[in-house]
Amino acid sequence: MENKTNFKLFKKCDCCKKVRHINLFDKDNTFYETKTCKLCEQKQFNDAMCAMNDYYIEEAERQSKNVKEIFSELAGMVCEEFVKDIKDCITDCEGGYDFEIVDLPRGDKQTENYSFIKHIYIDQSCGCCGDDYYGEVYIPLPDNKYLQFSFQG
Repeated sequence: MENKTNFKLFKKCDCCKKVRHINLFDKDNTFYETKTCKLCEQKQFNDAMCAMNDYYIEEAERQSKNVKEIFSELAGMVCEEFVKDIKDCITDCEGGYDFEIVDLPRGDKQTENYSFIKHIYIDQSCGCCGDDYYGEVYIPLPDNKYLQFSFQG
């Protein structure tokens, strides 16, 4: 049986329009060629990684600002010991993010044994793999308010 596969290892890159080496890869004994040269592929990869890094930096700054604002608000609502209980509860939930003070909880009521927190509400879901989970926790506050935060594990 004769192999009729012809390869053009050099062709014009769809990105930079220069004639350069084009990568070939084998999948199920069929060769496919990329549309861009190695240099453009590397630049696109580097650009994507930089954009992802920028996103994570911005998200970390947003979360830090969110925590400061919420705990500043909580300091005006409850005593220091209650704030400590809240921080302990957050730690016990393996951390939290996207803090917000809301009017109504969702999820199931769960008994707790902190000094100031006797119950919380948990709205939890399971991921597609079955061993991952995510959701929101609601801690009761004065005046029928709740501290809501997200978690995942």
